[in-house]
Amino acid sequence: MKWSRHNLLFRSDKFGLMLYNSLTNRLMTFAPDFEPELDKIREDPAGYDFSGCFGVFTGMMANRVLVDEQAEQDILNAMKMRKLASRFDASEMALTLMVTEDCNFGCPYCYEKNKRRVDMSPETCDRLVEFVRGAAPRKLFVNWFGGEPLMRFDTMLALNERFLSLGMEYSSFIVTNGWLLNEEVTARLAELSVTGIQVTIEGPAEIHDQKRFHLEQGGSHDVIRDNLDRLMLQEKWPGKLFIHYNVDEANADVLAQTHDHWTERYKGSNVGFGVSFVDRNERGSRDMGCSFDKEQEIAFYLEHYKRHGGKGLRYFPRHHQVGCCATKLLGFVVGAEGQMYKCWDDVGKKEMEVGSLYKDPREWDQPLMARYMVGVEPFDDPACRQCFYLPVCEECPNIWYRRKYLGQKIKTCANYKHHLPEYLEIHHELQGNRPPGAGEPEKP
Repeated sequence: MKWSRHNLLFRSDKFGLMLYNSLTNRLMTFAPDFEPELDKIREDPAGYDFSGCFGVFTGMMANRVLVDEQAEQDILNAMKMRKLASRFDASEMALTLMVTEDCNFGCPYCYEKNKRRVDMSPETCDRLVEFVRGAAPRKLFVNWFGGEPLMRFDTMLALNERFLSLGMEYSSFIVTNGWLLNEEVTARLAELSVTGIQVTIEGPAEIHDQKRFHLEQGGSHDVIRDNLDRLMLQEKWPGKLFIHYNVDEANADVLAQTHDHWTERYKGSNVGFGVSFVDRNERGSRDMGCSFDKEQEIAFYLEHYKRHGGKGLRYFPRHHQVGCCATKLLGFVVGAEGQMYKCWDDVGKKEMEVGSLYKDPREWDQPLMARYMVGVEPFDDPACRQCFYLPVCEECPNIWYRRKYLGQKIKTCANYKHHLPEYLEIHHELQGNRPPGAGEPEKP
């Protein structure tokens, strides 16, 4: 039995001694007078007499603060095994479908710099349905994407009907700018098996309308608000609405205001609020928070807490996920002309096409697919394997790809890597907890 190398013990001015373990992603707090005992436990866990504090012992064992060397490696191997099993699971297919590459908005930071006014043709739809039929997954998840997918709502409906006819377990999600989320669309959401909708709102109207505007009719804030009000307040849609917010210099100071406005407006409904960051160095290169300068992101997180109490942000690490669609055997982004990609960020880049609906899959770019699926795995990187943060690493396959195979000088590590004690202290305070008793774990 030893003190885990995945332990971080630190002193908080507000909460005293805090102990975080990245293997279990758990936080423990201790009374200040217990510090000498902790020193003894660290020096000789096997020889320490826990008879007078058995609760501390059970808490440390449950949270993997105390482990044996093999158990520590076994936990990491099990995490890797779950990731690999998920990647090669042929029973589930996840498709992001660009029914059109056209868009009715002119957002200046859009990362789809190569988008064209191209719609998915009937022949491409036929080939797509046959591709799904041939793969024969048990579950099919479709992310309706674009461009602006609701510009081709007719294609969405036609494809949806054919997917349902395949007899698979099926659900879908819509990423839309919200302009065309009208009565006709919302009346047919159940028919589309839509479980969630994401709409980006960049702050109050005077800020939002400068960044997200209709190409012909200008500002979009009020149109989106009216559409969402009808959906959530009048029709009381039971699915989940995701308010997406891209942080940049123009709207950083109104994140908390925007979070409070929309979560309060639809209070009692199923509403989530998510944040990503516009790359300040390469405008137009962002996706899911993947391409943001880490130092600027960290500074924003810490300053936002000081000024606004951290509203809308998460300060506690997430346990290692099984990976995004880019790493899945049956995970693809399908372009309007049948191009097959592994990542949203690759759309429009000819060299990043792994295949096409118009080619035999045996002729697809297997090395490119392999790079995404197994070539950018942190668990196989010797330095990452020894890293304290590996169990809670927020790796993005696209960033890893760009660094490893394209030679880009880009950081892959989680934004909290050098500020974890500050993040954990903030999280603890946001939870509203007083310092728990010795050995009592905090719920993340």
